[in-house]
Amino acid sequence: MSTMQTIESQNERAVSTLRTAILLGSFSFGILGFSLPIYAKQLGASALDIGGMISIFAVMITIARPLVGWGIDHLDANFFW
Repeated sequence: MSTMQTIESQNERAVSTLRTAILLGSFSFGILGFSLPIYAKQLGASALDIGGMISIFAVMITIARPLVGWGIDHLDANFFW
C-alpha cells in the first residue's frame, strides 16, 4: 500500500468518525426537541410552560453550539487518533 493510499484511508476513517459523531449528536437533540413537549404535557405543564421550555431549549442550543465548535477547533487533532 502506497503512502498516498494510506493517507486517503486515514482521511476516510476520520470523515466516517466525524459523520457518526454529528449524526449521534443531531439525533439526540432532535429526539429531545420532539419528546420534551410530550413529557411536559404528561407532567401537567400548560401550553405556556411548554412554549417556554422549547424557547429556552432553542436559546441554549444557539449559545452552546458556537462554544462547543470553538472548543473542538482548539483541541489537539492527535487527541482523537
